[in-house]
Amino acid sequence: MIPARKPAKRGRTRAEPRAPGARLLALATRMNQLRSADALCAFLVEAARELCSPRRTLLLLEAPTGVQIAGARLPRGESAPALLVAVTPWLQQSREQGAAALHIGPPGAAPADQRCCVVAPLIGPQATLGYLYCDIEGRQGRWSELECDQLALLASQAALALQNAGLFNETQEAREQQKATADILRVISESPTDVTPVFQAIAERARLLSGADMSGTTRFDGEQLHLVGWHGTSPQAEAVIRSWFPRRADRGSSHGRCILLGAPVQIPDVRLDPDYQLRAAATANEYRSLLAVPMLLGGKAIGTIAVGRHAPGEFPDKVKSLLQTFADQAVIAIQNARLFNETQEALEQQKASADILRVISSSVADAQPVFDKILDSCKHLFGGDELDVLLVDEQGMLQVAAYEGKARDTIMATFPAPVAGSAPGRAITERRVAHYADVSNNPDTPPVLRRMGKVAGYHSVAFAPMLWEERGIGVVGVARSRGAFSNKELALLQSFADQAVIAIQNARLFNETKEALAHQTASADILRVIGRSPTDVQPVFAAIAAISVKHLGCDIAVVQLCNGDNTYSPAAMATPAGPVPVQGSQILPVDPKANFPSRVIVSKTMLHVPDWSVAELPVHEQARREQLGLNCALYLPLLRGDECVGVLVLASKRSNAFNQRAIAVAESFRDQVLIAIQNARLFNETQQALERQTGTAEILKVIASSPSD
Repeated sequence: MIPARKPAKRGRTRAEPRAPGARLLALATRMNQLRSADALCAFLVEAARELCSPRRTLLLLEAPTGVQIAGARLPRGESAPALLVAVTPWLQQSREQGAAALHIGPPGAAPADQRCCVVAPLIGPQATLGYLYCDIEGRQGRWSELECDQLALLASQAALALQNAGLFNETQEAREQQKATADILRVISESPTDVTPVFQAIAERARLLSGADMSGTTRFDGEQLHLVGWHGTSPQAEAVIRSWFPRRADRGSSHGRCILLGAPVQIPDVRLDPDYQLRAAATANEYRSLLAVPMLLGGKAIGTIAVGRHAPGEFPDKVKSLLQTFADQAVIAIQNARLFNETQEALEQQKASADILRVISSSVADAQPVFDKILDSCKHLFGGDELDVLLVDEQGMLQVAAYEGKARDTIMATFPAPVAGSAPGRAITERRVAHYADVSNNPDTPPVLRRMGKVAGYHSVAFAPMLWEERGIGVVGVARSRGAFSNKELALLQSFADQAVIAIQNARLFNETKEALAHQTASADILRVIGRSPTDVQPVFAAIAAISVKHLGCDIAVVQLCNGDNTYSPAAMATPAGPVPVQGSQILPVDPKANFPSRVIVSKTMLHVPDWSVAELPVHEQARREQLGLNCALYLPLLRGDECVGVLVLASKRSNAFNQRAIAVAESFRDQVLIAIQNARLFNETQQALERQTGTAEILKVIASSPSD
């Protein structure tokens, strides 16, 4: 039998049987209005005091690491941890029985020296949440079963209130996380091409929702970590942390360790971690513990989210899950930006190709506008600083066909350049794009290109070969001051080189067709003159001289005829200004040492002098060069059988004015001169034969009519 409790001191009287129930109801109502676990614990200690006036009150809550003291009301000088140790056996009993229990002790002591103790469990739906311990001294009396039940009911109401507060807090956390997720998704939609605002927003939300003191986000480019977002410290402290980036992914930082493992990383105390290297940053930012979570794309870490706290210790699992959610959203932002940028790049590349094709179609006869458009597209798409189109000329040398950049004089001074041994020539020789990712430090960089890189200030260079029927006809070159070219950029550059080949071949075919039509027209004109002048070759000579000037771009054309006495003289002459009278022109002796026509007459072979400025000229030709400013000449013998009857002379003020096609056309004109001479000779011989036959016939007729006279 438990003795009845004496009236409480300080004038308080026992309540009527219905009064404790009313107080319990009022206390329960007030408890359920509280939403903070800390506020509930503090209120529960005071509620026990109001309900039963205990001498000691101890509120204990179960935790993963054991029972923790959540609240206490003790006499001055007493220790809550010491009391916890003393009542621990009763807690185990309460846990096993799941009901409140009344204890009196110590056994054998006088009633005034004993304590009356109640241990009431806070029982939740699935487990015991904690315990409410209350006691009174023996000199105050003893509690009855009714008061034990009241404390048990108070503990039950406290368990329900704690559970409601937990659910409320979880709901609030879920709402805050949903709002944070919505905010981040909104930032993602507002920044489709730039992930920096997304990373900064994630860093901010991660710190606020995880209860951390600071947070940061990084991007990993495959080699180095780059700090993107940082939140929660002063600008000065942030500057210290930023000074450590970019850095390699190693165990010296939580971010690097997370990248290496591809999994979350906890550092409970950076001061005790032997591998941690950012201690200066930790001191400046005042953090002790860290949690980092990787951003994974296809199982590969591409970035991290990390949070830090001033106090040491591990972060709970729910914080790790929260950061993983943010990491997944960061990956979405990165993927969106990548897809958006790739789409934009594809559209820009398609537009560039379409623009080039449009220029090709509108400039069939001239590839130069196409070259200019290609360089403009390369500058826009690749960020090129120095760009050029180089073509291989008939002498096998590289010539600049188009250029865009600031070092024109320096670049031009290196051309013409041989294909063999040059950086552009490597692309032609190997039939693939030649890429010099680091001009200054690449050991394979030719010395000329290395010197040009220093002078012009570019870092990387790429040359794409222009190939036609397995023959290299030129290159498209791009140099820029930042970064190597990607494989995608090199492939695009090659496509531009292929389009340049199309433009060149279109222009070549167009111009060849145009030239062929012009030559056919010229031949038809000459034949028409021949047909109108069967007995007189002088109009034919004049027509050939004029047509040669017009269709071959000569500055002078002369038909020279041998006189039969070892001399020659002009029969017709023309310049771009028109025909030149030749009557009274100088008759020159056939002297191979004196002039080029004499050499041709004697040798009976064609003579091509592409550049008089570097040739040894006879006296007569040197005088002509000084007089007329000629630099190039072509001499074609007029052969009738084994006899040279003259020379067709074509001369130009431009060096290398006559290519193989022009020489072939000139030979056709020379042949028409011979046809005209041959036709006139045959016509005259026929006329002479007819005149002889007519004379003979008339004589025979007279003989027949005068047989006797």
